[in-house]
Amino acid sequence: MSDVSLSRTETNAQRLLNQRDWRHDWRVSSADFRSIVGEQEKCDRLKRQVILPVTMPDRANRFDVSSNNCLLVGPPGTGKSHLARAAAGETRLPYVEISGSDVNSSNVNQSAENAAALFQETNEVAGVCGGAVVFIDEIDALLPARSGHSGHPEDQKVVNEFLHYLSDGLKDSVAVIGATNRRESLDPAATRNGRFDRVLKFTLPDQDERRALFRNFLDRCPAAEPDEMPIEQFVEMTPQWSPADIETAVDTAARFAAFDVEEPETVPPKYVEIAIDSIEPDGPQSIN
Repeated sequence: MSDVSLSRTETNAQRLLNQRDWRHDWRVSSADFRSIVGEQEKCDRLKRQVILPVTMPDRANRFDVSSNNCLLVGPPGTGKSHLARAAAGETRLPYVEISGSDVNSSNVNQSAENAAALFQETNEVAGVCGGAVVFIDEIDALLPARSGHSGHPEDQKVVNEFLHYLSDGLKDSVAVIGATNRRESLDPAATRNGRFDRVLKFTLPDQDERRALFRNFLDRCPAAEPDEMPIEQFVEMTPQWSPADIETAVDTAARFAAFDVEEPETVPPKYVEIAIDSIEPDGPQSIN
């Protein structure tokens, strides 16, 4: 599909969204896979499992396949949210991004009602616009394990409501993407077939991936010439750093150059080194 037709599709989806008021903040994501660094395999899997079934419904119906709901698992800062937004942007369909605070309530029965309202509206949006994508960040807060006697009755109601819609309460043109860094806290039923039945695991980047990330983020600002920028030194200085940590370092260096130099032209290497030394990264996380 050409960029022109993609833009036209995006405009049509946004126009259809704007024709009425919605309870949730639906939009058409401007991100796409071109903004993803070093995760081609994950992009390919999301395309085949999530994106193509909702963007090519005639073929999906002919072969009786539907979009797989996908769970993104990994430490904070490893790009789960960014990849989900990019996947939503690739569909050129409306998407909504929510977290536990958008659904959970202290009022009796309200959390379960909020979950039902979200998915009912999702089906309405899909009916109007031809499909929809829901991204649920920190989904472990909404689908906590119900085992034993520790689960609060209100939590169990929310889990039951979510699992009902994930199993058979959503249109085939709806895709749901969840993200968590605490997979062990999820109710086991959440990852059964027909719910979040595809899992993509994220890890902290290795040396090659950190090298690509530094180059990508430095290319976005007026940095020194590539042969003057000691990328290998930066890579050695940042073991166990997440993509978000690296982006923060480059942004910090750019701010040093922009505001601490009388007539700034480029980001010098020394400012990147200073930025790396000034940042406390999240560090490795244990993911089950």
